[in-house]
Order: sequence, then structure tokens, then C-alpha cells
Amino acid sequence: MGNRAVIKFKGEDCGIYLHWNGGRDSVEAFLDYCRMRGFRSDDYGVARMAQVIGNWFGGELSLGVISTSHSLKDLDPGDNGVYIVDNWKIVGRYPRDVREQNEYDRKEMLESIDSMQPKRDQLGKKFLNGEDVPVADIKKGDRIFISEYSGGYKVVRVVGFGKAYNNKVVPIVNRYGKKMSEIRDNGNNYLTGDVYRKVVV
Repeated sequence: MGNRAVIKFKGEDCGIYLHWNGGRDSVEAFLDYCRMRGFRSDDYGVARMAQVIGNWFGGELSLGVISTSHSLKDLDPGDNGVYIVDNWKIVGRYPRDVREQNEYDRKEMLESIDSMQPKRDQLGKKFLNGEDVPVADIKKGDRIFISEYSGGYKVVRVVGFGKAYNNKVVPIVNRYGKKMSEIRDNGNNYLTGDVYRKVVV
């Protein structure tokens, strides 16, 4: 008895076996959490995801890291089947006619996962309650989460706009420097990515 699933990472020969919490609602919450933590979605990501899920489960069972070099039919553990994942998104399912579970509230699930991680690795409720926004929708005065090189996130404020190294006009944040001239002179203050997480009041 269980609620089993296999998570197969596209392009990798290793994946994750879940004996419990293999429903789509749980798996998508695990994937969302790993994406929010900024993990790579390769073999390192498999390890980090296993770590996150293992922290959440606790104990010594319910989770395995397995070879996924077999056919999807051979990987299918029953219950929820196989999730094929690419860049922290489910891009395929086997078998296709499996009933998708939708019992857990995503926000509550993310908070539960976060609460079981080591304190230094937790994202916190402010981050989890934030909103992912395209860089084009960011406005002056918005508060944005920026990943720190040492881990975790820092909240910075959008103080203006300017041309980045690619000659594209992007938001500028007060990450480094105090005077506006110092802030503008530091390329690390320019938001050159596609999507950022915004603080929601």
C-alpha cells in the first residue's frame, strides 16, 4: 500500500521514487519549492530535491534515488505512475490516463515543506507569499527578492531604470551602493533576468 510515483528528470539517468505523496499536488509543490530555492534541474537537482523531500518526510523510508534509464513501463510503480520533469515543470506522464490528485492546498504544502528544512535554508513565509512577475511588469518602488551568493534571499527596492550591458532598459535595485550614482555604476544592481519574485504586502 502507498501513494507511489517516480519522478524522471528529462536528460538524466537518475530520478526519485516516492512511496508516499506521489500525487500531482504534492509533486508539483516539491518541484515549485526546488525552483524557488534556485536549484539546478540536472543530476545535482535530483540530489537537492531528494534532500528537500527527505527532510520533509523525516524517518528512514518512503524515498529513493533510482536509475531511470529503463522504459517508462518498467519504471511505473503503480498508483501515480511516472512524472517526466524538465526545468522543474511536469512535461509528461506515464501512463497518460492516471487520475490526477488535487487534495492539498499549494500554499500550505509549500509552507509545510519549508518548515521542515534546516533553518538556514528556509525561504520563509514572506518569500512564499510573494509573486513571480515578469521583469517587464516591475515598477519603481517594488520590493524584489534577490538571491544571495552565500544562499538565501535579500529584499531590495527598485529605485529606477537604466540600460544594462545588453543595451536593454531594465529595473535597477539598491542592492549595492547608497548614492544613486553608485547604484547605477554597479552592474549587479540591474535586473537582467526574465522573472523575479516580488514582495506582496
